[in-house]
Amino acid sequence: MRTRPRGPLVRLVLAALAAIAATLAVAAPASAAAPETGWTCRAQSLTLTAGGQTPLQELTNILASGGDFQPCAPTGNSPVASALKPLTDALAVLGVGVSAVETGTTSEVSKPTRDQVPTARAKVATLNVALAGTQLVHADAVESTTTGRCVNGKATLASTFDVGNLTVFGQAVDLDQPVTQISRGILGLQVLVRVTPGAVTESAAFGHTRRALRVEVLTGIGPLQVSVLDLGVGVSNVSVKGDPCAAAAAPTVGVPTADGRTLTATVAPPAGGTLSGCSFTVTPATGPATTIPGVIAGGTCTAVLPPSAYPAGVYTATATATTAAGGAATSTPSAPFTLTAPTAAAPTVLAPSIEGRTVAASATPATGTTIASCRFLLTPAGGSTVAVAGTFADGRCSATLPRASFPPGGYTVVVTATASNAQVGEATGPATIAGPTVGTPIAVGPLVGAPVTPGAGATIASCSLAVTPAGGGPTQTVAGTYDAPTGGCAAILPAATFPAGDYDVTVTATDSNGDAAVAGARVTVGQFAFGTTPSATPKAPSTSDVAQALLVCEGGKVTLTDVSRSGSRVRVTGVAQAGLKGQTAAIRFVAKGRSATTVARVKVGADGTFSVAVKAPAARYRTSKANGRYSASIAGSTSRAFKLVRRTVFTRTTVGRGTIRVSGRVAAPLPRKGTAVKVTRRLTCSRYTTVVTARTDAKGRFSASFKAPADGAAGVYRAGTKVPSRKGGPARSSSFTLFRIVAGK
Repeated sequence: MRTRPRGPLVRLVLAALAAIAATLAVAAPASAAAPETGWTCRAQSLTLTAGGQTPLQELTNILASGGDFQPCAPTGNSPVASALKPLTDALAVLGVGVSAVETGTTSEVSKPTRDQVPTARAKVATLNVALAGTQLVHADAVESTTTGRCVNGKATLASTFDVGNLTVFGQAVDLDQPVTQISRGILGLQVLVRVTPGAVTESAAFGHTRRALRVEVLTGIGPLQVSVLDLGVGVSNVSVKGDPCAAAAAPTVGVPTADGRTLTATVAPPAGGTLSGCSFTVTPATGPATTIPGVIAGGTCTAVLPPSAYPAGVYTATATATTAAGGAATSTPSAPFTLTAPTAAAPTVLAPSIEGRTVAASATPATGTTIASCRFLLTPAGGSTVAVAGTFADGRCSATLPRASFPPGGYTVVVTATASNAQVGEATGPATIAGPTVGTPIAVGPLVGAPVTPGAGATIASCSLAVTPAGGGPTQTVAGTYDAPTGGCAAILPAATFPAGDYDVTVTATDSNGDAAVAGARVTVGQFAFGTTPSATPKAPSTSDVAQALLVCEGGKVTLTDVSRSGSRVRVTGVAQAGLKGQTAAIRFVAKGRSATTVARVKVGADGTFSVAVKAPAARYRTSKANGRYSASIAGSTSRAFKLVRRTVFTRTTVGRGTIRVSGRVAAPLPRKGTAVKVTRRLTCSRYTTVVTARTDAKGRFSASFKAPADGAAGVYRAGTKVPSRKGGPARSSSFTLFRIVAGK
């Protein structure tokens, strides 16, 4: 009996293999050598066998985090997005599409030991498989995770998987079934699709491999079956080389000796290792033992025993040292030593504080003595105490806290100062290392940013935005501009590089202490800005557009745009994020001598804006001394409070016949007649352009006209001038109106 040809579907597959090879042959990353002993990890979004053969090993490597099997060092996502375009182009004949793929291999340290957990994780957001125009398989949220642990000194591998939704030929598949097979006729041939959720493979060479989903497509006539496609989706692997769970090599620790209240022990790391810390366990002749951290310097571990914790008496001590790999060793006990009661006054030490990354405390020695040494013990909430040697100068003990050992957060700090007469003074207090903070990124038009706050005593040194298309594509880093007055990091994304659409944006801010903070969100980038309209944009910015743009600079979900009083009423206007339309914003008023109260509630319009007139407060709250302010709150976010009384205000803005006219006044003490008032248009969070310069009259009034934008675009305007602080005094203080949004026509 003669075998029939394989059929048109198989020929399509084999024809595509040549295109795959030509596209990806030079794209495979180089592979690093796997360790002789340790864990190796790989996370793959997709593996492919087509027509019964794997077209290229590079095809799977390019979609793997780190390429071939690698040591389980922390890595970011592999460059899957850039690899997917040539892959999907090459597979267009098959109609295989993978989008929003994320792969990553992570572990807690670069060389995991018994206390660490190496992990390989692979995620695929969406998978579509089609042949000859017919969709075979659709899957959402496919993920697998494989981990390695040391259990009772032995390497143990385990894995989990999850598939959010799965259909074959449009039929929902029961994911509790180990295997599902569905067939249908396509192009005169019977096509069989077989799906296996959570397939696991154990191999001596490749360890434990979990496929979150295996998709097999076969075709044939009668008993003849030909493999068209075999996909592994969301593949994670951890394998074992040698004995990674063996005990780490221990350091060498000498027997401690005591000199007055100072304990010293020699310490040395094992060959090829490094020391991570040391401590002393001190045992009195009667009573429980206690442990005090030591400081490692020059091959010795030292600690000073403060009188408050270690009164006069006889003690013994042991020293313990640990390595970065988890090895530890403890010395034999020391010979008994005697601590005597102070015979002279101890130094006076004040409570410590932290500014930036410098911890410091004032210390004053007793008469006739000097400060010989000092140190700090810092304990984070729920963490271990770390000792840092201090330097005494100009009456202060201080030390610089390295970022690697002391992340931002709250600490309990104990400072000890040892005098030349061997007496020790100490003080304790809470202190905080304040790192920067980054709020949730938002976008209005091409302007994308987030509110940023530096740590205490620091300034923001730099900020940047990592921008990734939501549908897949390369991540691009854009330098941001930090505007200190508004506290925001923002950048305008050029239309040529970032067309309108959804993007995943991560904002990173680094302060002058070197501490960094990160926040991310998915945002929608449009094509309008405060001042200009890109040529690719068919419409000019509207009033609601630029109002939304103010949110980028102000941060949060809501901001006020104007507060103005006319007689017995105050008009409060603002804007909330577009997604909050229809929700209610609370308008609050607060002043000196009056607690904050809600004076109105207003519904957010379809364009995100709101406006409400409220009863003006009593006359005693309408003065600058009362400092009356209005704010808006919605969805857990509160705007910056705007002053009711300002030195410079707009009184009127009108538009007609292509001309914008603004009027305003400056309150007493008045500037001299003819003082310049600059009317500016806001372009970005920190950039303005002057559109016209007006002059004050004898009563502080000003007015001016200027040409409206030719395209009718709305703009954000304000006026600013210099004002005196007293009558007849020099005009040195800057005063600005609130922003006024004006439509071009």
